[in-house]
Amino acid sequence: MTLSSAILAHLLFAYTLLIEPILGVRQYQKLKQLIQIDPYARQRFYRRILIIEWTLAVIIMLILLSVPSPMRAIGLVIPQFNSLNKGFLFGVTLGLLVSTLALAVLVWKSPALAQRLRKMLESVAALLPATQGERYTFAFVALTAGICEELLFRGFLLFYLAYFFPALPQWGAILISSAIFGLAHAYQGWKGVLGTGLIGLVLAFVYVLTGSLLPSMLLHALIDLRILVLWQPTT
Repeated sequence: MTLSSAILAHLLFAYTLLIEPILGVRQYQKLKQLIQIDPYARQRFYRRILIIEWTLAVIIMLILLSVPSPMRAIGLVIPQFNSLNKGFLFGVTLGLLVSTLALAVLVWKSPALAQRLRKMLESVAALLPATQGERYTFAFVALTAGICEELLFRGFLLFYLAYFFPALPQWGAILISSAIFGLAHAYQGWKGVLGTGLIGLVLAFVYVLTGSLLPSMLLHALIDLRILVLWQPTT
């Protein structure tokens, strides 16, 4: 890796670890205020997320230009399946789909349960689409998160930790990257940090077991797209 790429990698790691959690909290608090007075505030927030995440993805690719086999280094390869990871991946995907559909049916049939779900999602309510137009944009945000956040929190972070800290065991890198992923969701409170950290742990294991970031990207996108099934617009 060239010196300029190494410096850029260190800056991106510092941003992910230190700046993004603080920035996320501040931006979310600002969004909660703006949506009370500006009907287009959430749409602009979504567009800002799209720009930031794709910009970070471009930065990651620039960093890896000086690395041999950059696509393989970041996990952008065809997944390798065997009897172990097939079962694990199938179980995770099936559980995700079945639980989402079952909960959607229950919410549809029970207004009380729907209200309870809204209460559970209060910590992120300002982010959730409230109109049909916002739902369309949110779908792009969810797909972008599946791609770009996996590139950052699984692909880049695991590569970075292995490259610059070769003595660190792989399980240690997985734990660190998952913790950083959780901290990036600090705006959701400590429950959100813990929950997303555990999700990050599962996605990291999927990446390691298959040798590819693609299954993790798909699962991440599906997790975020569940909102469109469980959370209906109010207008």
